[in-house]
Amino acid sequence: MKYKNIGASILMLSFLCAGSISTATAHSNYDFTQMQREKLGRGLVAVRQNNTRVFLTWRYLSSDPADISFKIYKDGSFIGSTSKTSFIDKNYSMTKDAVYKVVPVVDSVDREDMSQVFTWVANSKFGYLEIPIDQPAGGTTPSGEAFTFTANDASVGDVTGDGEYEII
Repeated sequence: MKYKNIGASILMLSFLCAGSISTATAHSNYDFTQMQREKLGRGLVAVRQNNTRVFLTWRYLSSDPADISFKIYKDGSFIGSTSKTSFIDKNYSMTKDAVYKVVPVVDSVDREDMSQVFTWVANSKFGYLEIPIDQPAGGTTPSGEAFTFTANDASVGDVTGDGEYEII
């Protein structure tokens, strides 16, 4: 007796599944070449993982072919290649800056015109990038209350049109 609503539950589940299937196939004829896109760069970033490794990551662009691969350079020297959008540099000096470059390879041709460069700063913190901010000075309100400014919210967008996100 405690399973008397099981038929209704199965019927509801059937409707939900059928709705998911029809939604998944509803856009099969969509022309993705007409899609409006941002003109973005690769967004290459290097973050120190620990005392021996730097993690590199970058964007896969919607205009990239499925079989794209990437060559990775550090200070002008080739250090590896991958078909992924991340790479770990296991050999670096923590005491000097390093200039990383990612060059896409399409149909066995290096696409320097689509490359991206990032300078990793020596002795960076572990696990994150410090983002410098221009923090306004605090002050006092007309009623005599002290105040300060604290960065606690941000958005990103390419406000300059150069293909790189700015943090706002």
